[in-house]
Amino acid sequence: MEVVFILHKPQFPENIGSAARAIYTMGFGKLRLVQTQKHLHERSRSLACHAQNVLEQAETFDTLPDAIRDLDVVVGTTARERRDYCDYLTPSGLRDYIQSKQTHIQKVGMVFGCEESGLGNDELAFCDHLTTIPGNREYGVLNLAQAVMIYAYELQCFGQLVTHPGKRAPRKELSHRVFKEKMAHLFSTLDVNTQDLRVRRVLEKSSLLGDEDLRLIHYLRKKILFKVDRENFKRGM
Repeated sequence: MEVVFILHKPQFPENIGSAARAIYTMGFGKLRLVQTQKHLHERSRSLACHAQNVLEQAETFDTLPDAIRDLDVVVGTTARERRDYCDYLTPSGLRDYIQSKQTHIQKVGMVFGCEESGLGNDELAFCDHLTTIPGNREYGVLNLAQAVMIYAYELQCFGQLVTHPGKRAPRKELSHRVFKEKMAHLFSTLDVNTQDLRVRRVLEKSSLLGDEDLRLIHYLRKKILFKVDRENFKRGM
């Protein structure tokens, strides 16, 4: 499994360097940056210390969708709850969730917003799950690099994992992202509004299902689509 850390529009080179150092000390090396080249700044390299290789190998993107396109699961970080239909994972809860799903996901993306305002609702909409760090209710906002460090520490058990050549590839249909895409297609076929709060809540809660439950739902989904296609064929005869 691979965990990728994504910084969306970071403002200060020092925070980028500190974030690179944080993930490197926990066994990670994948850093992606959206709409910035400040990782090349001398102050960023200075704060990175021995993790300058992380900065040199960092990938840059123009948009967040481009930065997450190849990921199986995308997790957005936020200092406050914004979506009432979402279950917010703590850092330790996120670790347990990934642990339970690691048989069928290969790449996980952790997205962090800019220092001034974090991730906006538009950016959070691209994420499969949201996570927040419990803290002082009066002021629970952490420095960007501090937040990266907390998640890197909690997820460090995935930083040293090596995929063996003979290991069977994970089943894509059991990944939450693929599941949501297939279910959205089913709802669209049945003329169900996927923007309905209850439907969105069902899709969000599905991420907590085990593999056997997901296989059962996929089986039923295929049966429903087969029946719909057959009925449409009959009407067209």
